Amino acid sequence: MNKSVCRLRRFCAFLAGVTFFMSGIFKLADPTGTRLIVAEYFKFFHAGFLGFASGAVGLVLSLLETLTGAALIINVFRRTAALTVSIMTAFFTILTAILLIFNPDMSCGCFGKALELSHMQSFIKDLVLCVLCAAAFIPFRDFGSPAKVKYVAFALVAAGVAGGTIYCAVTLPPVDYTAFAPGAELYVEDGPSDRPAFGEREAFIYEKDGRRGTFTLDRLPDSTWTFVGMDTLRRDLPFKEKELAVLTFMDAEGEYCDRLATEGNVMAVSVYDPDGLSGHAWKEMPDLKRRLAAAGFRPVFIFAADTSLEVPEGIEPYFSDYKTLVTLNRSNGGATLISDGTVVRKWARNFIPDEDGLASIAKTNPADLAVSTATKGRIRFQAFLLYVFAVMLFL
Repeated sequence: MNKSVCRLRRFCAFLAGVTFFMSGIFKLADPTGTRLIVAEYFKFFHAGFLGFASGAVGLVLSLLETLTGAALIINVFRRTAALTVSIMTAFFTILTAILLIFNPDMSCGCFGKALELSHMQSFIKDLVLCVLCAAAFIPFRDFGSPAKVKYVAFALVAAGVAGGTIYCAVTLPPVDYTAFAPGAELYVEDGPSDRPAFGEREAFIYEKDGRRGTFTLDRLPDSTWTFVGMDTLRRDLPFKEKELAVLTFMDAEGEYCDRLATEGNVMAVSVYDPDGLSGHAWKEMPDLKRRLAAAGFRPVFIFAADTSLEVPEGIEPYFSDYKTLVTLNRSNGGATLISDGTVVRKWARNFIPDEDGLASIAKTNPADLAVSTATKGRIRFQAFLLYVFAVMLFL
């Protein structure tokens, strides 16, 4: 086989490897989201009774994609990686073809929540992968033998992936791609009260040097501007209604209390699986409420259950649906700081700060905290990707 053909095969294998590696990494970074995607697939194929295994299935498939993609990029375990990727590509192509035909209202989950593709886009992506696999692996021979140092590179990448997977499993995704990401503004539904409709906000009109400007409450001009009047600002939202950050919950009497999350500094403690919360966590709730209140936050405990749920004494329960709460915070029993309707920061249940930490957070500007949170998460994720790609490409 001449050098040009070998280089072409290697390049196609590299592209397929990058696609599989990134697909797996995005899913490993959000294990709860991956579990939800697999559960949707089980329901679509009328196998909802397998829902209990969705987490394990999602983890195994994500690890398989990631490590197989890494093997193709590093160019180790060539025959095994080629066979595995070819089988997975064929399987995913059939799967996306079925989704394209029946067009269910669900995400393909190819890249987790990081990049949501339409069914047509997913199918085209898999067809391109089929072409790459055919060019890279047919005929199924002449794979050669890699240098031994390449196996060291694969071991380092595998160790990094394992460590990152454990980290994301016990904390939160490093980058939040949900509607409730830090910096997102909560919207409330139009109803019988004076709550504004989706996309509507009070606007303040100011004038300066013959020019007029429209400002919102969180972005008022300086004192050199003169207040003229008020208006209603209607925004054209760049996303579907189902993607709005709508935190709807009610009290024990069935009254909607969405407004509570948009007034002042609120710490929403969300429990999307009450049965899965440990007894120790239930017992800690009154103390957690005390710590939050002492730091100046309004504690709001929201459960995905009906109003008959028994909660510890001193806890005023609110209730919402499972999907809303698992989107709000991936940790069962985690805390989400919301300042005047803007999501600021999130913590996993076991990483909620102590009293001193909460007091320090309460003194920090919410906007700065939201930007810092999002930026640090992205930097950590990018640093991890830089590490693994540096090892894969240069070792």
